[in-house]
Amino acid sequence: ASVERHTGWLPRPYVLHLHGTDARTHQYDPRLGPQVRRAIDRAAAVLYSTPDLAPHVRRDGAELLPSPIDTAALPPWGPAVRPRVVFPSRWSAVKGLDVQLAVVRHLRDWCGQDVDLVGINWGEGAPAARTAGVRLVERLPHVGFQQLLSTAHVAVGQPTGMLAVSELEALGIGVPVVAPLNPVWYNDGAPVPPVAGGLALGEAHALPPQDRETSRTPPLSPHEVDELGSSIGEIVLRTLEVPALAEEVKTRRLWVASEHGVERAVDRLVQLYERIMDSRRH
Repeated sequence: ASVERHTGWLPRPYVLHLHGTDARTHQYDPRLGPQVRRAIDRAAAVLYSTPDLAPHVRRDGAELLPSPIDTAALPPWGPAVRPRVVFPSRWSAVKGLDVQLAVVRHLRDWCGQDVDLVGINWGEGAPAARTAGVRLVERLPHVGFQQLLSTAHVAVGQPTGMLAVSELEALGIGVPVVAPLNPVWYNDGAPVPPVAGGLALGEAHALPPQDRETSRTPPLSPHEVDELGSSIGEIVLRTLEVPALAEEVKTRRLWVASEHGVERAVDRLVQLYERIMDSRRH
């Protein structure tokens, strides 16, 4: 939505694929909000990338088009020699920073230096992650980031109730991903990712949906943060202790290819474009 100001003057229809930052944050910003809402209103059709965005997309007929993943470009899974847990998301409040840090603290307390905790040096909480015991690497080109994901024994998804592209790419590589999923966002037929914990973990900790008017997620109490961090950490440890089965790796890869593969996205877009152009001709 934020690029419409550069392209909106073109005299032809456009389809808007609405992403999280625009829908959840920019739309409610006094300066950027009018621009985002104008992009939504003027679009010939609106799609959104993750199920949690539905309440923020105030447009009749808007549809979920899950974030497309080029699964053919993903590297093979090749875990490092030393047990490695990768945190793919940036260290930011909108990515569940408090819970991320709680997971780190629990894992470091339980494992000492036996497990390599790795994250990206990105986000306002990165210094706190380093202090808590995460080995931070500088931001990488996309291919390099995917290679880092492929070395993980386990990836810890952002504890926000849904999966972003980084976690989906980890699944597509075959890496076990531990993440709580908000059942509210997956109760209308949205495909449930094959992550450890998943809906059960989200249900157990009653992950709150974001407020539609403010885009803010009601904060968890310090006790809830620690409890969720401990639960995620325990699942990470159990996952590290059990060798991955080839069938489970295959299931993760096939799920991403089926639900997020670029071929499926292109097919849907072609059909949508044809409907739009037919309606303009008639």
